[in-house]
Amino acid sequence: MKSVADVSQYAPTTNKKIEVIIIDDEKLIKQIDEDAMKFIRRIYISFFKNKYLLGFMSIFSETLPVIKRKMELDLLNRGHIVKDNTQALILVIGSTRIPVTENSAQYYLSNMLLYSELIGLGSCLMDSLKIAINRSKSVKDSLNIPKGYKILGVLAVGYPDERILNIPQGYEMKIGWNTRSE
Repeated sequence: MKSVADVSQYAPTTNKKIEVIIIDDEKLIKQIDEDAMKFIRRIYISFFKNKYLLGFMSIFSETLPVIKRKMELDLLNRGHIVKDNTQALILVIGSTRIPVTENSAQYYLSNMLLYSELIGLGSCLMDSLKIAINRSKSVKDSLNIPKGYKILGVLAVGYPDERILNIPQGYEMKIGWNTRSE
């Protein structure tokens, strides 16, 4: 997992106030997963059990049914967010005082995603874990994350237990030179 985190240093950014934490302790991963499930449960109950609020939010978001279904899958079917075959969580943290930190972190995460795919590892960005860790003082303390820093992204990495048999082919993208292609 260290090699996946190492490629982040080649991210196309000049912001060097970003750090990476690799979590491979099963107990800590389980604690983070439990905190995230509590958070998801609270959000689900707050938004999706209230028909009036759900109706109002539907006006502004076409993706709300997809988000609701994803939350239901996590809550009802699996009972957890982190997949069983996750070997490590890679956290990208940075200072909240530097304006471009959030954007720079995306470059770090992109490098790690691409490299993990290259070496045959499965990886997935976990926004719900990012939010849960940022809200959990106990987890942040156990990871020695200083005040003024926050989790900017979480990448779950492991050996895939799924095989795609019918790999979809790409599509032809319209590309125009100096004008929009027709």
